[in-house]
Amino acid sequence: MQDSSIKHLIANRGTIVLGVAASDAHVVGNHLIAMYLRRQRFDVINLGACTPTEEFMQVASKAERLVAVLIGSLNGHALEDLADLAELRHRYNVSVPIIVGGNLSVGAIKNDEAIVKLHALGVDQILQDPRQIVDAIGRLSIQSQTMSINDISHRSAFLLEEA
Repeated sequence: MQDSSIKHLIANRGTIVLGVAASDAHVVGNHLIAMYLRRQRFDVINLGACTPTEEFMQVASKAERLVAVLIGSLNGHALEDLADLAELRHRYNVSVPIIVGGNLSVGAIKNDEAIVKLHALGVDQILQDPRQIVDAIGRLSIQSQTMSINDISHRSAFLLEEA
């Protein structure tokens, strides 16, 4: 029994809370990202479409071995949907990276204004192209591997004390 729990720690890279912002019903990309993350050995809590910011933070605050919160927005209303992110992130004590990706503002002409405002709301990383998720997850993988090594060390010490 003890060996299987250690194997799970090695096999699993941590938990990612995933979903689509409150006013957005686009879910195809969300499901594809969830599949990709699971193949990368992350546990995924997929909240789906039209998820309020508070639900993201509530679930994140209760998730075990949380690595990141990924929020998609394709309708261009990310700023409005995440307006309460800073306050809710603080209230629920969510300290992992908040990553937002998709079409972040309305209109054909994009500028850095939305990015600056999202960072001001507490977003740690912004993905403007779907291909950027591979690099973002790569960085999370490095962080979670370090976390897994620490977890294994603590768990092994605990198991030795029990013996």
